Amino acid sequence: MADAFYALGRGLLGAFHPRMLLLTLMALSAAIAVWFFAVWQAIDPLLSWVHGWVMTDGQVPSSVTFASDLFGPWVKSMIVPLIVFFLLWPLVASTAVIVASVTVMPFVISHVARGSYPQLQRRGGSAFFASLWQAVKASAVFVFGWVLTLPLWLVPGVALILPFIWTAYLLVAVMSFDCLTEHASRDEYKRLYDQHSSGAWVLGIACAVLSVIPPFFILVPVISALAFTHYYLALLERQRESDRIIGPGGGNGHGDATIWEHASV
Repeated sequence: MADAFYALGRGLLGAFHPRMLLLTLMALSAAIAVWFFAVWQAIDPLLSWVHGWVMTDGQVPSSVTFASDLFGPWVKSMIVPLIVFFLLWPLVASTAVIVASVTVMPFVISHVARGSYPQLQRRGGSAFFASLWQAVKASAVFVFGWVLTLPLWLVPGVALILPFIWTAYLLVAVMSFDCLTEHASRDEYKRLYDQHSSGAWVLGIACAVLSVIPPFFILVPVISALAFTHYYLALLERQRESDRIIGPGGGNGHGDATIWEHASV
């Protein structure tokens, strides 16, 4: 756990490096360009569809009336926009992670490896399409799981937990794969992923929480990329040093050039 919190701290500090701030601007611009067109085309039909789905014969459902009596009249006016937000958010989040995987991670890995782990040998390889495919698969599971578990949000307290769990899952599934593709062999990746996934989930939950806190939500793609890269490259360096001293635990072989076979969702 200490490794995860240390990596998170380095991610938070590193996100304010001028090069990382420029990278944040690039990723944000790419995401806005994608979603501006999509929302512009779809928001009105989606609002109309949700309004027709929520209302019954033009009348406010009894559940909404009950919620209005319980929480205040604002519920009636906000119920449709809230439902639209909850439907769109997984698409927005998954798009942001895919954009980060393609545009942010390669620069972050190069920046971190050159500055903090210059002696760390690269035993993987360039795996652009493998990383993209991993991000798409994880995003599909994320969107499907989010929609499938929406009814559970009616259970008191669950709505405060589930969004962070699903967002953390997406970050762990994508970032853990991306940050090791260039440096780790297949076996090294498998060992690190199997032995240190709990720390990765700590990072995922922490970054998921930051994603709803202004102004950190703007920096989350870069913060998460930096944190996961520091976390796994430090562990990889330590693992190789241990293998050198006491002998490899099955993870010192070079293996193939990529770790596509070990992509996990």
